[in-house]
Amino acid sequence: MMAGSDPTGRDYLQKRSRLAKRLGEVASFKRIQIIDDDQFDADVLAGNLRKILGRDMEIDSVRSINALHKKWAGDLPDLVFLDDRLGHTGNANSNIPAIRKIGYAGPIIVVSGMMTRDRRSFMMRMGAFETLHKDDYDTLSLIEILLRVLHASPDDAST
Repeated sequence: MMAGSDPTGRDYLQKRSRLAKRLGEVASFKRIQIIDDDQFDADVLAGNLRKILGRDMEIDSVRSINALHKKWAGDLPDLVFLDDRLGHTGNANSNIPAIRKIGYAGPIIVVSGMMTRDRRSFMMRMGAFETLHKDDYDTLSLIEILLRVLHASPDDAST
């Protein structure tokens, strides 16, 4: 066993608890949009977000960006999670500009099951706020991203 390792996971749980508390103090999300052609993936992400932010959070999912004009007619979301590859309807290369053209100027988190370092770098240059690998749909990773979105550094919660 390595020196300093935590076989019980206590350090992980303490960090998650500390960051969740910090998020609870600063969270101001009212509406989150998930765009993913795989309903199971969208449901997993939505479930984790509800676990973190509460059941009353409005989280909507659509399978393509074509549905957004109607969904966003009244009010834009605070945050968008966009699947990198939406089947035959394109990928984030074309979908990020399309979302911006609709009028959404907020943060976009690009999610992918095949996110590489080069792809992540390209997505950031395209205007993504952050990227997330679908294997990282755990509460700690999501809390850290949500804190970054809210301009509240996870490092601020070190006490």
